Amino acid sequence: MSEFTKTEEIQIGNLQDCWSIIYECMAKAVVEMTGVEGECALRQGIRNYGIERGIKMQERHRKLGIKLNLENLFTYFDLPGDPRFKREKLSLTPQERLSYTLVCPIAHKWIEDGNKTLGRIYCEEFHHACFGAYAPHTQTNLAKTLTEDGDNYCCFSVYLRPGNMTAKERRAAFEEFDPDYCPPKDFCYDLGTHKAGFNRLSILIIYFIADAVTGELGERGEKAVIEGMKNIRKELAAFMAKRAGAVGTVCSEDFLEKNRTLHTRFSNDSLWNEYPNEKVKALAKKYIYEE
Repeated sequence: MSEFTKTEEIQIGNLQDCWSIIYECMAKAVVEMTGVEGECALRQGIRNYGIERGIKMQERHRKLGIKLNLENLFTYFDLPGDPRFKREKLSLTPQERLSYTLVCPIAHKWIEDGNKTLGRIYCEEFHHACFGAYAPHTQTNLAKTLTEDGDNYCCFSVYLRPGNMTAKERRAAFEEFDPDYCPPKDFCYDLGTHKAGFNRLSILIIYFIADAVTGELGERGEKAVIEGMKNIRKELAAFMAKRAGAVGTVCSEDFLEKNRTLHTRFSNDSLWNEYPNEKVKALAKKYIYEE
């Protein structure tokens, strides 16, 4: 039985799909308008996005006093799960995570929209960057992905071996190499809400793609970023109207608050203030929120 009500499951799915649409809009504009150079910048932006998430999880886990290993990474992630995911978990230990993803709503959305190739780019870059930023000696093998032609599941084999680490790194990662370690008492890990999580990830994917593309391609990159941002506004509006209609309601402020990742006002998305690229923030404010 699902831990969520049917209404909550719909809202979670809408939030996840909003993030998927946001990535599609940015990636498609960049690749179509700037070619292979744009793809290079897009890949760097995705890696930077993954690194940011991995570092933030690492920092949080350090503060909580838990070991920086694969069991903790995948147990205490940075986002509540989407119940539409279907996985077969083969093994999860401090040193390894072996699993199959049988159903991925992100890949499904990209394939449905005709953007499988853009999805493949994301899958090739994000996981290695995120897991490697959290634990630098992580070996990530993604042998199959649902965004690859001919594959009907994702195959994850992720390893973190003590033999690749210094004595200090082993102590930080594994209890058996730290005889003085005392696990935190009354440990509680709050994953937060789906709304807050997908809001954060939506801002981050826009920011890091736009930052990399404008930084590497200058004016050409800026034009592509603007086009991507305009499409985000248009596509999210159409998607929200469609989803509201599907549940027999109007696309009100209340509906948007529960089902759309980005707030309707730039000032309400305070996470933008944490990042330094003023050009990117100004473009987002103008073309996503205000125009």
